[in-house]
Amino acid sequence: MINEISILRALRHKNVITLHEVYEDAHKIHLVFELMQGGELETRVRKQRRLKEPEAATIMKELLSTLELCHQNKVLHRDIKPRNIILR
Repeated sequence: MINEISILRALRHKNVITLHEVYEDAHKIHLVFELMQGGELETRVRKQRRLKEPEAATIMKELLSTLELCHQNKVLHRDIKPRNIILR
């Protein structure tokens, strides 16, 4: 968990969720992230049945740009899937 926290603090990009605060008590670590009201990509696709090409292209461009930043910083995201893509 500590490694993930340091990675989130180090990666500054418009498409990487902002970690605002970390609180730790005797039993848990509490993370406070920015509010993302767009929901999961998976939910949007299920609801709309498919995305229009311009929207899908924008999402893919932003995803690949973000992954490029991660890879440049020696960070590997090992669980890329629509459920883990949160929309603004």
